[in-house]
Amino acid sequence: MDGALTLFLVIFGCSDDMSRCQRIDTPPTTFASASICNSQEAAALATKEAMSADYPTIIARCVNGKQLAAWGLKTIDMSNLLR
Repeated sequence: MDGALTLFLVIFGCSDDMSRCQRIDTPPTTFASASICNSQEAAALATKEAMSADYPTIIARCVNGKQLAAWGLKTIDMSNLLR
């Protein structure tokens, strides 16, 4: 798959206000289309890793390769998703 077109479904553990989110260290699942990736977000939240994560809020998001590489495992602010 072309990295520029690939979407990665990743799971994040966040504070309640989502200003401090960290990627839960699981292998991201790859998808070729946004619609298929987005349709799998609920399933990702039902995984053992997501269910056992020690965060107030758990979210799953489809991101492109550039975002995934830039974020790595560092803490990021995803509060703009609440707007």
